[in-house]
This record gives sequence, structure tokens and C-alpha cells, in this order.
Amino acid sequence: MYFIGIDWADLHHDVAVLDEKGQELKYFTVPHKREGLEQLKQKLLSLDPEPENFACLVETKNGLLVQFLLEAGFPVYPLNPKVVDYRRKPSGAKSDPIDARLLANIGRSDLSQLKRLKPDTELISELKMLTRDQDGLIQEATRLIMDPGFKTQK
Repeated sequence: MYFIGIDWADLHHDVAVLDEKGQELKYFTVPHKREGLEQLKQKLLSLDPEPENFACLVETKNGLLVQFLLEAGFPVYPLNPKVVDYRRKPSGAKSDPIDARLLANIGRSDLSQLKRLKPDTELISELKMLTRDQDGLIQEATRLIMDPGFKTQK
């Protein structure tokens, strides 16, 4: 079993990979875009070709990163960010590499107590996509109506 701590960010993700003994096998960053997520997948699968042998720990249960991991077959365990805050050393020093390692260590020590995220069913995925589209259309309509240069036809 491999424990993957992923410190999520808007532009990139810090990734720490630990084995069952707590030995750090890899540490790397990937950009928050499709190519970066593909790099993440390839680097993990270079350790073991079976996604089920990994436990991916992240501080969110939503977003492109989580969806990508679930679709690739990796088990994902979302954690409340306060859990990582609590585990930080007394100095309170926060950095993305430290948080990635903390996430992986939490998985190593507490995996049996964590709740694995289940992938959405096909119907739920479709519903999410449709509501995202609807939200986008509502925001665009609101923006146009609020635009002082927008004129409606009578």
C-alpha cells in the first residue's frame, strides 16, 4: 500500500508518496491542468500499476483533481483541512511540501478510520454537469443584465 498526500492548490499540487513504513518514496509537484494530472497518474503507476494499491489523501472532496483520481480508479480519502492544521508541529509552520507529507502520514496511521470517497454514478455525473451548465448560463445572463452597456430590445 502506498499513501499519497496531495496538497491541493489553484495552480499546482504538491505530492508526497510514502510506503507502509513511512519511507518517502517520491516527492514532486504537478500543474493543475490535464497534463499535470496525467503526470501524477503516470508517476504513481510507475510505482505500482494497480491504482487500488494507493490511498490518495486530499483536503477537498470536489474539483478536477478529485474527479480525475476517481475516474483513474485511485481510492480518494478527503480530509478536513483542520485535521492537517491540528497535526502540524507546534511551530505551526505551513508549507505545501509539509502539508503533502502530513496528509500521507495521516493516511498511513489512520486509514481505517477515514471515509473513502465513492465515485459519482453516471446519472449523478450528468446531473452535476447540467447544473454546472445552468449555473454558468444564469451567471452570464446576470452579467449581461447588470452591464450598463447592455440594451434590451423593445
